Amino acid sequence: MKSDFELRINALAIEHYQKYHRSVQELKSRGMAFFNGCENRASRLLEDFKGIGKKGVVLVINSIDTLVHESGALVHYHHVVVDENRLVYDPNYTSAIPIPIDAYIQSAYHLPTNILIWRKGDTSNPIGKYDEKRGKLHINLPDFYG
Repeated sequence: MKSDFELRINALAIEHYQKYHRSVQELKSRGMAFFNGCENRASRLLEDFKGIGKKGVVLVINSIDTLVHESGALVHYHHVVVDENRLVYDPNYTSAIPIPIDAYIQSAYHLPTNILIWRKGDTSNPIGKYDEKRGKLHINLPDFYG
């Protein structure tokens, strides 16, 4: 069971996330390029999280094929924040609440066969991949939150 302190931090994290989500929705409503800036938004959101004591990391999701995000954007890579509870915060995603990484990968992208997941800044090896044949995400999220 989560303590009152943890629950408050999670509530604050969702408030910060929804602020970024609203800014993307505003760009969409004005017909502007909303997907550009995902790296900057993810980095700023993570800094906001650190400011309230929430742990997380920026992940880079990519494919050699073009990723088709559920928002309609076509991209080669995308930046999101994942927290210590394996919840993804993607301001470009339709939902304004964080969702588990497994469900996020399956619902956020029209899946090519080769989705790879990287920790931002570490291009030595991907930390995860999506196995389309098995419909399963294989990811190693070591304790690098902080």
